[in-house]
Amino acid sequence: MEALPARGVRELAGLQLRLPLATLAHCAVLAALVGFAYANALQLPFLFDDVPNIVLNPAVHPRSAADLAAVLDSPYSARRPLALATFALNYLAGGLDPAGYHLVNIVIHGANALLLYALIRILLAALGRDPGEAARLAFWGAALWAVNPLQTQAVTYVVQRMAALAALFYLAGLALLALHRAGRLRPGRFWMGLIACWVLALASKENAATLPLAVLLLDRTVYAHRRPLVGGRALALLALVLAGLAWFYLGGRLPDWTARYPGRDFSPLERLLTEPRVLWHYLGLYLWPLPSRLHLDYAWAPSRGLLDPPVTALALAAWALAAMLAWRLRRAAPLAAFALLFYLLASAVEASWVDLELVFEHRAYLPTAFLAAGALSLLGGRGARWSAPALAVAVGLAAHATTLRNEDWGVRAEFWRTEQARGATPARAAINRAFGLLRQGRHAEAVRVAEAALGEAEGRRRLILLNLIGMGRLFAGDLDGARSAFERQRAEFGLTLDAAFYLGEIALRAGDAAGAQRWIATLEAAGARPHARILEAGRALRAGDAAAAVARLREALAAVPAGDDELRGLVELHLANALLALGRPAQAREVYLRIVRRDPENHEAWRALMRMLEAGGDAAGAARIRRLLEGQGVAP
Repeated sequence: MEALPARGVRELAGLQLRLPLATLAHCAVLAALVGFAYANALQLPFLFDDVPNIVLNPAVHPRSAADLAAVLDSPYSARRPLALATFALNYLAGGLDPAGYHLVNIVIHGANALLLYALIRILLAALGRDPGEAARLAFWGAALWAVNPLQTQAVTYVVQRMAALAALFYLAGLALLALHRAGRLRPGRFWMGLIACWVLALASKENAATLPLAVLLLDRTVYAHRRPLVGGRALALLALVLAGLAWFYLGGRLPDWTARYPGRDFSPLERLLTEPRVLWHYLGLYLWPLPSRLHLDYAWAPSRGLLDPPVTALALAAWALAAMLAWRLRRAAPLAAFALLFYLLASAVEASWVDLELVFEHRAYLPTAFLAAGALSLLGGRGARWSAPALAVAVGLAAHATTLRNEDWGVRAEFWRTEQARGATPARAAINRAFGLLRQGRHAEAVRVAEAALGEAEGRRRLILLNLIGMGRLFAGDLDGARSAFERQRAEFGLTLDAAFYLGEIALRAGDAAGAQRWIATLEAAGARPHARILEAGRALRAGDAAAAVARLREALAAVPAGDDELRGLVELHLANALLALGRPAQAREVYLRIVRRDPENHEAWRALMRMLEAGGDAAGAARIRRLLEGQGVAP
C-alpha cells in the first residue's frame, strides 16, 4: 500500500479533528440555547397540578433515602412511579424549593435536545448524507424543537416532567435502533435495551406505549432499503401483545361510546372525533408559536359528529391523506415521511377516547420532535447552507419567545387573567383566577371574578364558583353575602361539606351559638369530624377558652385522613392561631413553619410568621417574608 504524502496525512488528521469539534460545538450551543430559553423559569413557583402532585403529596416527601422504596409503592405513583421517584429525589435534595425542580426539568429537556441531535445525525448518515451536512441539519432540527415556545408546558410546568421524562426514554429507544442498524449494537443488546427503555418510559407516562410501533415505523421508513427488523409473524405477535396490554389497561372493557364522561362535556366517541382537529391545532402552534397563542386551557368545543362542526370531517380526511402520502413517499423522502407519521403515532394514546381534557400543549412535546428535521431533510446541501442565516434568526426568535412564555407562568392569579384574555374556558379560568386571588388575600376581587363567570357556568364548575363567592365574602367580613352564596349552592346542589362547614363558621362569627351547634352536629353526622372540631375550637376561642380550642384542634388533627394534606393544612392553620391565643408563640411558630414547608404558597401562614417576627423585633426576617409575599402579588 502506497504511503500517504505528509500533506495528505495532515489533511486527514485535520478532517478527523474537525468533526468531533463540530459536534462538541453543536452540543455546547444546544445546551446554551436551552439554558438561555429556560433560565427565567428557575424563579417560578409551583402552580396548579404541581400543588396536589408535589406540594401536598406526602408520597414524594421522603425523610431519607431509605424511604424512596415507599414512594414507589404508594398509591399516588402506581401508574408513573419513575416520575414520582424523581420528585422524591428533588425533595430529598432541597425540600419544596421550586428552583431545584425546575432545574431538573431543564436538564431533562436539554438531554432530550442532545439525544435528538445525535439521533437525527445518525439517521441522516444512514440516508447517505455528507457527515458535515448531516451534523448541521441535525443541529438545526434539534434546536428548532428545543427552543420552540410550545414546549414550555412540558418543561416550565413542573408536574409535566412526566412527559419530558417519558420522551427521554422514548428517544433513547429509537436511538438504540439507529445504533443497531449502524452496526454498533448487537441484536441481543438492542432488544434488551429497547425493552428497558420502554419500561422506563411507561413508568414515566402512559403515552410511551407506542414506542415499539415507533421503532418499527422508523425501520420501515428511514431503513426501508434494508431487510425489515421484524418479519410478518413477529409483527403479528407484537400486535397481539400490544393489544393485550391495551385491553389490560382498559380494564377488560371498552367504554360506552355515547355516554358522556363524568364532569366532562363530551363522550368517548366525541373525543375521538375532536382530536384530529386538535392535532392540526398543535401543528399550527408548533409552526407559529407566538406566546399570545399559547394557553394552559382552551375553550375548545367538542365535535358532536363528522359534520358538527363541518371542519371535523375535513380534519380527519386531511390527516388520512397526509398519512397516505407520507407512506408512499417513504423511500423518496424517508425522514420527512417518518416525521409526519411519527407525529400521528406518538399522539395516538392521548388523542384517543381516553378520559382526558381535549387540549393540552404538553401532549405535543414528543410528537413534534422530528418535524423540523424532517422538513430540513428535504433541502439539498446547498439549500441547507443558504438557509442557515434564516434558521439562526428563527432559533433566536423562538428562544426569546420561550422566555416571554415563561414569564406568563409567574403568579397564579395573573396567569389566569392572561388566560382569560386569550380565550381560555371562561368558568375554568375564573375558578383558578379567583382561587389565586383568595390565597393572595384579594377577597373582593376574587368575588368579582367568580360572579362574572357564574352566569355561563354549569354543573360542578358552577358549584365551585358559588363556593368561592361564599368564601370570598366570608373572608371579607360580608356574613350576609356569604350566607346567601352558600344557601344558593345548597339549594342548587344539595348540602356539601364545604357549605355545612362555612355556614357553621358564619353562625359562629354572627354570634349564633345555637346555629353553630346545629352545623357541628350536621358535620359529625356526616363523618366530617375534623371540620366539626374546627368549629368547636372556634366556639371555644370566642368564649375565651384557648386551651379547649387547642385540645379540640389536636383532636381534629388526629382525625385527618392519611394523605389529605389540604385538610391537614387547614386544621394546622387554626391550631397555630389558637396556640398564639393561648400564649405559646414558639409552638405556633413551629406549626406555621410546618405549613409553609409543605405548602410554600400558604400566604396566610407566611403573613402570620411575618407578624410574629415584627412583634419579636426581627425586622430583617419580617422584611424577607414581606418581599416574598409582594413578589407573588400578595398584600402583606
